[in-house]
Amino acid sequence: MSPPTQHAADPLAGLAESDLQLIRQGLELLEKQNSAALQEANASGIKPGGRDFQPWDFGLPQITRLIARIDG
Repeated sequence: MSPPTQHAADPLAGLAESDLQLIRQGLELLEKQNSAALQEANASGIKPGGRDFQPWDFGLPQITRLIARIDG
């Protein structure tokens, strides 16, 4: 088996700056949409396992980390 390439280790490596900015914009929109969904879910009164929904239930920490990686 051959060693992993840098591209496989970092899927953002080698992308053009314009591509990275498009990805970042998409992530920002997703973050905004998921934040609103989190607020709506908690306002609904539904509590999975007796707790409020948390940011990680909507992937918000992962989105934030990806944006930070793009920002370098």
